[in-house]
Amino acid sequence: MTSLMGAFAAATALLLAWNVFAGGRIAQLRTAPKELRLFRILSGLGGFLVIPAMLIGMAEQSELTGHALAMLAWLWPAVLALFAVQVGLALGQNLVPTVVGVPLLLYDLTQFLIASTRVAAEHGLAVPAFLLAPGAAQAALLSLLLGTSSIGSPLAMAVPLLAPAGPARWRPSVMFRSGLAVYALAVVVLVAARSVPAYTTIESLMALGGDRLTERAASNFDIGLRILPTVTGAPGIAELRKDFAMADSLGVGALQLRIAPEGCSAAALDSLARALDPYRRDSVLLIVALATPQGSAGELRHAPTRYLDRRADAVDRIVRRLHPDYIIPADVPFGAEAEAIGVQSVSWWAEYYTRMAVIVHRDRPATRTLVAVAGSRDSALYAWAAADGSPVDGVAFILAPAAGGHAVLTALASADRWMSSVAQTDRTHWIVASSAPAIIGEEAQRRVLHHILAWATAHSSVRGAVLGDAADYDRVTGFRSATGRMRPIVADVAAAIRALFETPAPVTP
Repeated sequence: MTSLMGAFAAATALLLAWNVFAGGRIAQLRTAPKELRLFRILSGLGGFLVIPAMLIGMAEQSELTGHALAMLAWLWPAVLALFAVQVGLALGQNLVPTVVGVPLLLYDLTQFLIASTRVAAEHGLAVPAFLLAPGAAQAALLSLLLGTSSIGSPLAMAVPLLAPAGPARWRPSVMFRSGLAVYALAVVVLVAARSVPAYTTIESLMALGGDRLTERAASNFDIGLRILPTVTGAPGIAELRKDFAMADSLGVGALQLRIAPEGCSAAALDSLARALDPYRRDSVLLIVALATPQGSAGELRHAPTRYLDRRADAVDRIVRRLHPDYIIPADVPFGAEAEAIGVQSVSWWAEYYTRMAVIVHRDRPATRTLVAVAGSRDSALYAWAAADGSPVDGVAFILAPAAGGHAVLTALASADRWMSSVAQTDRTHWIVASSAPAIIGEEAQRRVLHHILAWATAHSSVRGAVLGDAADYDRVTGFRSATGRMRPIVADVAAAIRALFETPAPVTP
């Protein structure tokens, strides 16, 4: 998967270089007729603006940089529109063959539609499902290539394409232009083919949200919030302040953090511990997940003992300094984790979790170790974790954002089967869920997460549900948009928490 991500990055760089080269070359055609002046201007502007506009388009989707760039959210769609007009002029002036120009025009128009609907959805506008479908379709295609971590990621952006001017003089040039046309046509066809099922899925998600939450006493069910971006050092004061303010306003019973190995330094963990101390005194549960950086496969392959020792040391530091109530020592083994370190056997993961659980129980017996599971490939690992005598204390169902959201429903169905197939057990279950509103729309985000809460409260063995993220940090999955606007899901979660607190605790005879 890492090699595919590298190939995608290389292809993106190549297409950007082509746009800069083509735009600059066309703009310098001083001998061109006057009627091509507009074409030259648009070509030059396209080549000049594409890289800064793309960087701004990525940055404005993140809470960390979005406030400063909120007024420039229009720039990326505007540049895409400029590219489409440039290709249209090239076709109209017969500057490019039809077999090359038409695919480029369709491709640029598709990217303009996807970018425009994303910006509209991020700013709270109600976008119809048929307009969101192409974006969801493209996200699904990219997830097949780059993995599920690309869904909702600002980095998963497609580069527009300028039309060349004049006939190709050399064979390599002919081949390159033909390759551009084939690539553009392939993307358009694939997106169009996936748009129909994406539309159907989004429409089906809009039918959710009518489920009522099952009454559960607040003492045996908590709704949590995932806060902060993946911690790689001392947390930022601004992010802490905003996320804690949201947690306070919602009245959540749990907070979750995701910490990278480089964020497990003594200084970073002590800073986190001081910030979290008021919540710990207020009996708010703390759940910590240890992230796995992309590209860790090389270390595991060449120095497996060193890799496992470093992971064990990170878990030890987290437990000793943060005193979490729950710890998830790895991402989903056959999902996000497999994208980072490759596919490992169930027995390998059983040994890994056994080692981590021994460390956790030695350092702090009150801390419980959770195994992260997600889809059908995790069934054997779930059976091991939920069985009596397992060294771990429970399971966390990770319901990651999916292009269209259908994978969340499939994962819940799998969880139902797994839980019913295992004999009565005292293992704790948690739900950790998120969805990408820029892909499926904010109303669908609200409905999906409400459905997850209804499912969780209906299962007595589920101890709680962590929703998130608090804001658009690593991915566009936040309760708070990059501009600081609260999405509709905030009010829905607040109402659910109020309903739980109004449920009386069961009377003990």
